[in-house]
Amino acid sequence: MTYICSIVMNDLKNDNRVLNQAISLSKVGYHVTIFAAQRISKLQNEEFKGITINRINLNNSFIKKIWILRYLYLQFQVFKVTVFYCKSLNDSNKIVHCHDLKSLHFGVLIKIFYYYNTKLIYDAHEYETQKNGLNIFTKIYNKLKEKLLIRYIDSLITVSNTIAEEYSRLYNIPKPTVILNCPVIDPESEIVRHDIFREKFNISDSTKIFLYQGYFSVGRGIEIILEAFNELNFKDIALVFMGEGAMIKEIKSNELYENSVYIHPFVASDEIIKHTSSADYGISFIEDISLSDRYCLPNKLFEYIAAGLPVITSGLPEMEKFVKIHGVGVSSNENSVSGFVEAFGELINMDREALNKNINKTRKKYNWSTQEKILLDLYENLN
Repeated sequence: MTYICSIVMNDLKNDNRVLNQAISLSKVGYHVTIFAAQRISKLQNEEFKGITINRINLNNSFIKKIWILRYLYLQFQVFKVTVFYCKSLNDSNKIVHCHDLKSLHFGVLIKIFYYYNTKLIYDAHEYETQKNGLNIFTKIYNKLKEKLLIRYIDSLITVSNTIAEEYSRLYNIPKPTVILNCPVIDPESEIVRHDIFREKFNISDSTKIFLYQGYFSVGRGIEIILEAFNELNFKDIALVFMGEGAMIKEIKSNELYENSVYIHPFVASDEIIKHTSSADYGISFIEDISLSDRYCLPNKLFEYIAAGLPVITSGLPEMEKFVKIHGVGVSSNENSVSGFVEAFGELINMDREALNKNINKTRKKYNWSTQEKILLDLYENLN
């Protein structure tokens, strides 16, 4: 049997990519253990659909106030737990799957200690050295770290074609494998619509619901979306934000909040599509503030398609290309309020029957069953 040590530096509360990959690998006979970093939440270790989730408790009240101690404690705890796990496997075949740059050095150290039977996969969930919010020192550190460590990996995975091309160019390596953040659905099933938002917020049947789902954070176009809806001020549209994050105050302070703007909390991964299908249109208005953002193909885009929603996106290259090729909605000509308003008018005037036909065709191609095959082929070729 081959054992997979999957390392992710979050508590695995809303990380469907990591869970989907682990479940797919477990189904075909791999023994998968996910090591997640638990900083705040009270989530416990658990067995979930054939995989083991080991949450490493990093809550230490004494060191929380001192940054360097907090950082060193995190490094020590994750290293100790993951290395001892791999050591306990003795001569068994091992694959270490690191789910971002923050965890890659743990995988490299494990591979150095157990080189003779350990394979290392680096899964860059975004353009790791060009992420939004990095200061100049962190960006330099990340570039040096990635350049040093990438020579130890056996396979590189990333989330869009352009990011894959960038990694190939930067490090003079074969183009990485692209595994998109698509949801788990039955691609042959009919789209089932629900009315969860209408019932929860008392929204009339004649009102069209626009949905933003994901984190409420800077760079996600939340201010642009809100200002555009204030400018539109239509009586027959509503805007639902489903998620959580630092910008929740900005949403709640909007003049239309609880009138035609609403907030719904995150839901479990197996409930996302059901809730998403309760809207009429999906919004993915990511701003062009980093190369990682510019080249992204976010999971919410595929979730909207899976739920049968036409989409309105910012005009970033990967999203614009996807929307135009598949005819599933509209991309804004510019990332601004006026650009959104113009795109909104174009979207609501599109032929809905043609949109639905295109969406049905696209969801059959872009769902987890197609991405799962890519993942399993990659793993098969490692051995």
